[in-house]
Amino acid sequence: MPSSLLTPMIHQGRQDYYVFEPCLLRDDRVCMVERWFMKGARGHEQLWGKGWRMGTSFRNGQWGWVIDKGEELTFDVETLLLNYPDLLGAHRARGMPGPDSIWGECFHDHVGEPVRKWEHELPNGWRTRAKGHRVVSCPVWLYCDDTSGNRSKKWNEHYSFLFALAGLPRAQWQRDYNVHFLCTSNIASPVEMLEGVVDQIDVIAAHGVWAHDCELDEMVLFFIPVHGMLGDNPMQSEFACHIGLRGKFFCQCCWVKGRVVEDDRQVDNDSEDESGPSHEGYDVMVARITRFMQVGRPRERHETMQMTGRLFQGLQEMAPQKDLRAVPTNTGVKDTFFEHFRKKIDQARKGLTGVAAENAVMRELQNVPEWPWSSVWRLQGVDPHVDTPCEILHVVLLGIVKYFWRDAMKRLSDDQKTTVKARLSCLNVSGLDPDLTRVPGHTYVQYAGSLVGRDFHTIGQVGIFVLYDMLAPEIMAAWAAMATLLPRVWVATISDMEAHTSLTLAVNHFLATTARWTPRWFNKPKFHLLLHLPEHVRRYGPAILFATEVFQSFNAIIRSWSIHLNRLAPGRDISQRAAHCHRIRHLMSGGAYQPRGPGPADDSPTEWRTVAAGPASLVRGNSIIARYLGMRPNPVPNTGAMTSRAKARPIPWAQTRSSTYFRCPNPSQMLPFRMGAAIATTSGHSVQISAFAIRNNGPHAPLVVCQVLEAFAQIQSEADAYGMAQWVLVRDHALGQPVPPYNMPRLTLTSEHRLIPPAELCCTVNVQHNCAAHDCPLDRSQVVYQEREATNLRTAIVRHVCPADILLNTAKTRDHVWLRAFISEPAAIQLDELVPQACLQELQKVNAHV
Repeated sequence: MPSSLLTPMIHQGRQDYYVFEPCLLRDDRVCMVERWFMKGARGHEQLWGKGWRMGTSFRNGQWGWVIDKGEELTFDVETLLLNYPDLLGAHRARGMPGPDSIWGECFHDHVGEPVRKWEHELPNGWRTRAKGHRVVSCPVWLYCDDTSGNRSKKWNEHYSFLFALAGLPRAQWQRDYNVHFLCTSNIASPVEMLEGVVDQIDVIAAHGVWAHDCELDEMVLFFIPVHGMLGDNPMQSEFACHIGLRGKFFCQCCWVKGRVVEDDRQVDNDSEDESGPSHEGYDVMVARITRFMQVGRPRERHETMQMTGRLFQGLQEMAPQKDLRAVPTNTGVKDTFFEHFRKKIDQARKGLTGVAAENAVMRELQNVPEWPWSSVWRLQGVDPHVDTPCEILHVVLLGIVKYFWRDAMKRLSDDQKTTVKARLSCLNVSGLDPDLTRVPGHTYVQYAGSLVGRDFHTIGQVGIFVLYDMLAPEIMAAWAAMATLLPRVWVATISDMEAHTSLTLAVNHFLATTARWTPRWFNKPKFHLLLHLPEHVRRYGPAILFATEVFQSFNAIIRSWSIHLNRLAPGRDISQRAAHCHRIRHLMSGGAYQPRGPGPADDSPTEWRTVAAGPASLVRGNSIIARYLGMRPNPVPNTGAMTSRAKARPIPWAQTRSSTYFRCPNPSQMLPFRMGAAIATTSGHSVQISAFAIRNNGPHAPLVVCQVLEAFAQIQSEADAYGMAQWVLVRDHALGQPVPPYNMPRLTLTSEHRLIPPAELCCTVNVQHNCAAHDCPLDRSQVVYQEREATNLRTAIVRHVCPADILLNTAKTRDHVWLRAFISEPAAIQLDELVPQACLQELQKVNAHV
């Protein structure tokens, strides 16, 4: 993000320092500040500045300053001495030129050449507008999606713009409370609504907005830059002025080229089902697959703007209509806002020639606005080809995982589907997701084409454990590679971004195994979009920070606002309801407001009010109003918090399982112990007794997988008073080699029992039985309950042979920060060898079926 869109100032001592203003450091160096940033370990960050050294230069008969951009300075803010206003008054006493006498900028290796003009005004415009108050930048994620305004299946399309603050912690970012409504319409297109959104952003960028900072208890002036633009794949293509996934140039990030047809028509590169056999020749297929599996030349903002500009120039110069219509197909550039005017001009000149056609075009050009292109190009600091990150919900879950699962269901017979249903229903889900109690096997198989992202998230983590003996080895290798990829995509924290190469290796490994299966999958652009995900992670951080599930869930709120309207002005009425809801939420959250009449807010703190104690008491504690407004998130238990069994009585030490291996931890007080049914780990998730977890054996010791056997606290102890566990009995498991076809390590039971404090438990893990090695049969003996009553019906369940043979499920997407210690990195691939072999194998399959 450009420095001009970041927070422009800091308050140091009694002085305000702004970017693009000279300042004096304590070592007498003069610096032109470019930006402020935090530096240091988490919890111990310090504020630093970055800028360029300024040197004196004698020009035009007087002394001034030249900004040397070839010499960057990085400094601790504690070394700041004088800001611009103070330096302006003290420069003569220090024998320096005035800080407002800036000749320009240059690089140190071109000092002899003329300097370039310094474009920024002095003082910084925000200093004047802030009137001594703080100025902060609040970057936002801008999101747009379509939803139905009806409760019925009849589609009533509404496009809605939402936004959320980009700087929020992950736990806060994923709450509906922090998603804010902008506008909606069932008439206007997204690019039409974007014009109004950009207009308001421009006004805010020029003047700022006053608000009361509840933490600093003072007035602040803030502005809103756009950090990135989110949406599903068609929406991001529309933001990027791109033709979409069905085009020949199907990627909005790069110039990769898809299938080519002889008459150069637009081709469908994104069909829902697996594409049929290709009729390409060997050389053509090898070239296309090689292009597909690599990132192409990046698309650039100025390049796309030039193409749309030339298209408008072609309209003015009466270029052939066929040539103008071919531009989107041949370049992948399609500005839907501009397309409206192009089609009107085409319709006006249709069937006309000569002077009549020119006059018709001139009449239509008079109705074209001054800026006939998408307003996305007016957003400061936004490059829609870069700032539309790969969205993992639609690309991974509703893309690749859905493709693989539907393909698998089509390959299975009815008997095999029955087996898959039983295996899914009998899977161990402990440690996968706190909200997942069982896998609905019948639903996942019977309605494979109607599942949602949450379902595919579960399938991606456990699918390989139910399909292990039903698909060909090359297909299972692709499933195993996908299981290796998923946890790296959903990683929550990245400690070293430069060393974070595992995602790139996992993406390349997954594409390689998919190519070995069949290159037909590479007719689907979403496989290529995976290649851009590592770069987007390096730019924005972990992929879950720009996932759109929280925005998708907001669609239900918009629908609830819509269904009770009279439908005369739905966009206005929904917006009024949203504004009313946001006002209540703001006031009940303790937000300040200005009670005077309409007009711009000012910086006087005496003019701002908050609600009285009476209304504020309505949302204290765990009230239903607070929950309705989304002000009370689900509490995260403290590490060691213990859940006891209902009506369970404390037992003496001799009756505990731990007494078999250890002496009583507190023999001086022979009080009984309260036993726990579950205990909270460091990650905040609870592990059930007999389930598995990862424990930390010390700061420099390797992590260990263990089974939790017991958790307890002595009654009348301090831990018991707070509902905490004192000790946890665990049994360690040794990690073995990866087991085919899962490619996941085997866990071997050891005789090592340990009594550990709860703080050593890092997170839960999921383990599965190695059914592939033992050919576990089905037993139709499970009683079916209906209305909580046992019936004579029976359903099949899996009877595990050798239950002790278990595997560590490394496809689990949660807690990858600890699980990655048990996952080996995939090997690098060589496209020169892989692609020709895969294409030759595919052509041999096609010829065999002819």
